[in-house]
Amino acid sequence: MAKRPGANTEAIKKIRVIAAMPPLPSDWKYKYDVVMNRIQDYFSLCEQYDILPTISNLAPAFGCDRRTIQRIISGESSADLGVQQLFIQAKAVLEAIMLDQSFSGDSNTIACVFGLKALHGYEDTPKEEITVIDNRKHISIEDIQKRYAEYIVPD
Repeated sequence: MAKRPGANTEAIKKIRVIAAMPPLPSDWKYKYDVVMNRIQDYFSLCEQYDILPTISNLAPAFGCDRRTIQRIISGESSADLGVQQLFIQAKAVLEAIMLDQSFSGDSNTIACVFGLKALHGYEDTPKEEITVIDNRKHISIEDIQKRYAEYIVPD
C-alpha cells in the first residue's frame, strides 16, 4: 500500500513506539489522572517520532481499539465522566490537526477528507436538485430589444 519503499517499515516502527507504552491499570477508564497523563504522553511521542495523531493511533496507547475510545466518547461504554471529557477534548484536537493538515497540504487531502468523514462526522453538503423545463418559444433579437429597450444605452 505504501507509495515509497520503506514507508511501511517506518509506520510499523512508529506504532510500536506507542504500543510499547507501559500497561495501564485495568480500571483506567475510571482514573482521570491516568488517562490525562497517557494522552499527554501520546501527544509527546507523536511529536518526538513525527507520528500523525489519530484515534486509531491513540487506541494502542490504552491497549484497546478505536471503537472502544469512540464508545467512551459517545457514552456507550462505562467510564468516568471526566475521562469521557478528556477523550472528547483529545478527539477535538485530533480533528483540528487533521483539518489543518488537509488545508496545508502536509497530508494527503483525500485521506484527510475520508478521515474527517469516517472519524469526525463530516458530511458532504447535500446538493439541491433543480429541474429545468425549457418551454420557451424562440425569441428573436427584435423581441429581446423591445423587451429591454428601456435598458439599452445608445452609442
